[in-house]
Amino acid sequence: MIEKNEEALKLLGYSKEEIESGKHIRLKAYGYAAGDKWTRNRPIQATKYLAKDNKEHMLMKFFVESDYKIAVVQLEAIEENFVEQQLVYVAMDVKGQKRFYLVGGPKSSPVNKRLGLMNESGFLGVKWGNKKE
Repeated sequence: MIEKNEEALKLLGYSKEEIESGKHIRLKAYGYAAGDKWTRNRPIQATKYLAKDNKEHMLMKFFVESDYKIAVVQLEAIEENFVEQQLVYVAMDVKGQKRFYLVGGPKSSPVNKRLGLMNESGFLGVKWGNKKE
């Protein structure tokens, strides 16, 4: 999904010419390194939990590396059944850049909805100044 998204590739340091050249851009994806310095494999790990809607939710966090930069990708998915999953959000964080959402956004997370962290009146119900445009 990230390899096909032009905005995501720009955030990872690729120029417009590189993206439009038609050459397939390959990214590396991997999980966190274990505390053991001898560990080679860095598998992507996920956490699953049963939400109040009796559906299984999966949270995943991993790294995506381009030739220029490294990004942290976070996603949340709802498992409809063993094969089918519905993505709630897919967010990409690159150091020094604003968070980029490939799917969904901050208001779409059931955790944010349930806890009321993000609503029309601002974060935690507090207005933090004028909205900048």
